[in-house]
Amino acid sequence: MFKFPIHEIEDVSLEYTSEDLSLVHKIAFDFQLYYLTLNDLHSNLRLRSSEGLMSHGQFRQLFRDLGSLPSDDRKIDTIFRGFDRTESGYCDITELTCGLSVLCQGSKSSKLLFAFRLLDED
Repeated sequence: MFKFPIHEIEDVSLEYTSEDLSLVHKIAFDFQLYYLTLNDLHSNLRLRSSEGLMSHGQFRQLFRDLGSLPSDDRKIDTIFRGFDRTESGYCDITELTCGLSVLCQGSKSSKLLFAFRLLDED
């Protein structure tokens, strides 16, 4: 079990098991995200979205184009629902880019810089 405190005052933390981390690793490689730069990912999301929002269907198609199989749909749907907090069927591509960044290639500092610049644009 890996535990990461996320709040200094309250006892709030993220907890991950080694199985959780293995699944994240598998998703990154199975869906070819590990081979994308953050810029490539964001460009892909922007091209497929409408006014900065991506539908569930557009999200699925992105993963299909990256090599996912129909048998991966449940995993893809779970990822999408994690970002669709309002259950509207749409996700903001900035949030998707930042959230999926952990699965892409690049150093932590380059990902943080990219995310900062992306959020600063908004």
